[in-house]
Amino acid sequence: MEIDVSVKPLLDSTNEKSIIMCKSLGTRVPRENPHPQPSARYISLIRNGAAEHKFPPEYRQYLESLPIYTISSFKTEVGRILFLLIWLPLVVFIFGMTSQYKDGKFPRWLKRLQRWTFTTMWRMHDSFFARIFGRGDVVSEEKSSLKDAVVERS
Repeated sequence: MEIDVSVKPLLDSTNEKSIIMCKSLGTRVPRENPHPQPSARYISLIRNGAAEHKFPPEYRQYLESLPIYTISSFKTEVGRILFLLIWLPLVVFIFGMTSQYKDGKFPRWLKRLQRWTFTTMWRMHDSFFARIFGRGDVVSEEKSSLKDAVVERS
């Protein structure tokens, strides 16, 4: 869902220093952890974009200081694989179906399926998978002795 966000431009060619309203994306399903650690891929996209658009050095240093999520245990890797095996086929189907409608207007049944899928998927993650295998968005305090068996992703 779209949400309105107040934004102060870094570079304002009008010298008005005004706040502008922008659109961002929000979630219909509140997450248990609203501040997850970003993946290496996600944070590198943000850091590269900040450098490319010449964001202030202080902000780029802040981005460099953010922790990156890395799988810290064999148990978490097993949970990730099981979660993907269960949900990825349905998510790929939904994305494939929605991409057929270039105008973004797709049938009500597909909207309901999409909403049900993502709601159920994250409820299952937060209430079952996270408790058994670890959250998957924060490095757990418990480090597995098998952590070297997990391949680091970049």
